[in-house]
Amino acid sequence: MDKPILYSFWTKTLFILYAILCLILFVYVRFPYYVLKPKLETAIGNALSTDISMGKVQPKLPFGMTVEGLKLNNEIIARKLTLSPSLFSLITGSLGLSFHIDQERGDLKGKIKTSFKHPGNPLDVSLTMKEFDASSFRKFIKGGSEIGGTLSGNFAIKTSQENFKDSKGEISIVWKDGQIPLNIPSFPVAAIPFSTFEVNAKMDKGVLTIEKAVLNGNDISGTVDGDVRLGMNMQSSQLNLRGNLKLSPGYRTMLGNLSGDNLTFTLGGTAGMPLFNMGS
Repeated sequence: MDKPILYSFWTKTLFILYAILCLILFVYVRFPYYVLKPKLETAIGNALSTDISMGKVQPKLPFGMTVEGLKLNNEIIARKLTLSPSLFSLITGSLGLSFHIDQERGDLKGKIKTSFKHPGNPLDVSLTMKEFDASSFRKFIKGGSEIGGTLSGNFAIKTSQENFKDSKGEISIVWKDGQIPLNIPSFPVAAIPFSTFEVNAKMDKGVLTIEKAVLNGNDISGTVDGDVRLGMNMQSSQLNLRGNLKLSPGYRTMLGNLSGDNLTFTLGGTAGMPLFNMGS
């Protein structure tokens, strides 16, 4: 008669841990994610103050989930959305999340880190975009129906509600085939179209300093510099910008038969109520 196999304490412990891991994995894979979908739609919709709808929700190994067909106000903004929590952040007592928005043409990858007790405060966000459809942002910006084109580059910001003026970050973006909406009362131009708009900027203590902003288009091209002092929301941010633009004959006529090919300007006031002053 064969003797029974005797396992050591540590071997038995490993078997138990393996069984627990298999159970967790089984529950994770077989979990009815459709139950979470309405709660996710409500939570994200309330956070963004808009209507969110999702398609199929399913797990993504090792930890995370994917959402197919993400819609914002019945408009598809992502073919697939992938969410992956950061286990290291959980160990350190914070909430970390990586996400990937996959569109038909381009994509956006990002990371968010914030507090468990006070979500969004503090907040650390980094984004990397590649040919990302800029129209996805139009629901969040006043006059956003004019926004289009694609975005490529990087964006990062670190901020908190208590010390919003100490916010730090940087932007390095190339915007192609788009237009910038101008919400300026009685101004004859509603938006500035362009073929490329390249921006490099840094933020320190709540002030966004534009180091490089080069605009190229058929009707308007030129440079912009200055700074933007951020408010508690985008509309209250204070503008202090200067520019030198080369205009097509059609635009010079539209702006009042300006002498010369170039236009210098300043843009002050706030993002919600900008004050535009033309030079010569």
